[in-house]
Amino acid sequence: MPLCFYCQQKLPSPHNIHYRSFVCLYLFRNNNTHLPGTKFPHKEQQILTIEQVTQLLELVKGKWYYEVPVVLGVLVGLRHGEILGLRWTDIDFVNKTITIANTQQKVKGEVIFKEPKTAKSRRTIAITDDIIDVLKRHKKITSSIKISL
Repeated sequence: MPLCFYCQQKLPSPHNIHYRSFVCLYLFRNNNTHLPGTKFPHKEQQILTIEQVTQLLELVKGKWYYEVPVVLGVLVGLRHGEILGLRWTDIDFVNKTITIANTQQKVKGEVIFKEPKTAKSRRTIAITDDIIDVLKRHKKITSSIKISL
């Protein structure tokens, strides 16, 4: 069985040699300690302040290719794959809701659309009039681009 270069602990497969050794070296260099079996420390998420959100929304306002993804991500809380998986049929302009029915994923270099993994991920979200206006404006622009092609 292979051994870690630094802690000489047995590893279950040769594929883990470099990862385990990297972890041990990382811990040694940063803490001057060795903790077998420990993983990298969890990095805290950076959350934008209200001022940063306002500044970001002002920056993308009127830029149709950035505005919708940023608005849906920041104000609605959609994930990257959920935003890319949205279709116009998922947006109910009358009842002001977005239904998350698909996500876009990249599998082995190929872009595919799949259903969300869990039941909690499949959901319908209420949205405000401002978001509806942004979406309507985006739909009008994309429709005019389609027509011109």
